[in-house]
Amino acid sequence: MNAADFIGLELTDEPHRWRLPVVRGNSSGIGALFGGAGLAAAIEAMERTTGRPLVWATAQYLSFARSPSVVDIEVVEAAAGHKVSQVRATGHVGDKEIFTVNAALGRRSFDGSGSWAVPPEVPPPEACPVRPIWGPCL
Repeated sequence: MNAADFIGLELTDEPHRWRLPVVRGNSSGIGALFGGAGLAAAIEAMERTTGRPLVWATAQYLSFARSPSVVDIEVVEAAAGHKVSQVRATGHVGDKEIFTVNAALGRRSFDGSGSWAVPPEVPPPEACPVRPIWGPCL
């Protein structure tokens, strides 16, 4: 299964427009689209639209998309360089903007590798208190 199938992303008749139905599998217990699902859908749409792999991305979440709505995602390649493109994807439900994702996509020549941050020591999941679920599950 690929990423688009996993999150439910669908291509429209226009190659830079995509659809993401908000369903139980990509939404929270209150029926709102998970932010990570919106970010993943935008990244997948940007990669497929430009044919370039992700370098980095950041998202602004502006509103909620609730089930059973459909988020329409438009991809705009704002600047296309020889190796990297600057790309923006916006997600709307009707006239309401839900999120905006800005990203760089392409190939970089960078020989560096490794980790530069040391994660904190934390207890394993089974040693943590149970987190309550807010609202009804769908």
